[in-house]
Order: sequence, then structure tokens, then C-alpha cells
Amino acid sequence: MPAKCQLCQKPGWSICQTCRAGLPFDPVVTTRGFTETGPAFRGIRLFEYQEPLQQLIHAFKERGITELIPRIFGAVQLQSIAELAESAFGQPTATEILLVPVPSSTASYRSRGFSPAMVVATGYRRLLAQLGWRVRVVRLLRRSRLVRDQSLLTTQERWQNQTQSMVARHQVNGSVILIDDISTTGATLLEARRAVEDSGGKVIGFCTLAETLLKRSAIYSKPDT
Repeated sequence: MPAKCQLCQKPGWSICQTCRAGLPFDPVVTTRGFTETGPAFRGIRLFEYQEPLQQLIHAFKERGITELIPRIFGAVQLQSIAELAESAFGQPTATEILLVPVPSSTASYRSRGFSPAMVVATGYRRLLAQLGWRVRVVRLLRRSRLVRDQSLLTTQERWQNQTQSMVARHQVNGSVILIDDISTTGATLLEARRAVEDSGGKVIGFCTLAETLLKRSAIYSKPDT
């Protein structure tokens, strides 16, 4: 089907070569977790959640232009990611690592018809495989109850919304890296880590496409119970 660049409207691809080259690629090792309960939960994000990436993620999630994600991952600089992956997760080994996407809410999945985190997980699988990591995407987690749209909630409400909202479909052994499209306060990622570890897996970190920096301060103080 005919396509056009989601940023400049040039016909051809969902994002043209010129606009893709201008993306604010800024990969860093980031953290989520409570400082009083031990080591921070470490992971990688490729972008800060700002324009023009906000516009692209909106087109991907709300208009179903999933072809954007492999195009964005195709612009990633492998050497910079190799160094970050070793910093966040350690040296690659012969042991296979499972990439587990964070599940969408039931309402979001029905509305979109796909899981954004699963699409992002496919991009990370190809990326990490190019770096020599043995990785496999596994649809391990599912929602155990209904959750509200996180974008409409305060920081405190996000934690309450996610608590005990996920379960594993089966027991799992070995190391797991969680995958999501955007990390904000970390409530969703930390709930996913709990569900994986309850099923026997060891979560060694997470990877997201983007991170909302304005809400990172919320991860360093434990919410009221």
C-alpha cells in the first residue's frame, strides 16, 4: 500500500531516510526501582520521549503503523548499544535470554489489535542478536485483572493501578529481559518483574524504546500503601 513519511509527508516509507537520520537517538542505561529495597532495576532506553519521537510513537500505537518500529531500529548505532548492553546486563554468554514483552491492558489490545511491546521486542531481538546475544521473545505474561489507562493517572494511582495486575502463563527458568515501548514511573515494569520472578525467572533488566524523563523522580520514593 502507498505510504508517506509520518514527519515530513514525503511519499515512500513510514519515515524517510532524511527524517530517520535526524531522530534524537540518545541511548543510555537507566534505572527503575526503590533505593531502600536494594540495587536499582537497570535497563536501556534508546530515546527520550520527546518530539519528533512522540509523533512517531503515536502513529505506531494509535494508527497501527507498526512498520515504523523496524525502520527506527534500523537507524540504531550498534556499537553504542553493545557497550550499554554489557553495562546493564553483563557480558553476553552462551545461555539463552528470554525477552518478555509487558502485556497491554485488555482494552488497549482490543482497540489496537496488537501489542506495542511485542513489536518493540521483535526489534530488540534482532538488535541484540546482531550483537551476539542469544535471545528469544516469549509471550510469558498476561493481565490478571482490568487496569486503567496509565496516561490519565497520577504517579500514586499508577502504582495502585499496576499492583498484582499480571501473572505468568507458565513457570520459567533462566534470565529474562523485560521489554516495553515507553517507561515512565516504572510501575508497569516493576509489576512485570514481580510476576516473572514469582514464576521462577530471574529478571536481569529491561529495554524500552523511550523514557519519559519528567517522571523518573517518582521511581526513587516508595508509594504509600
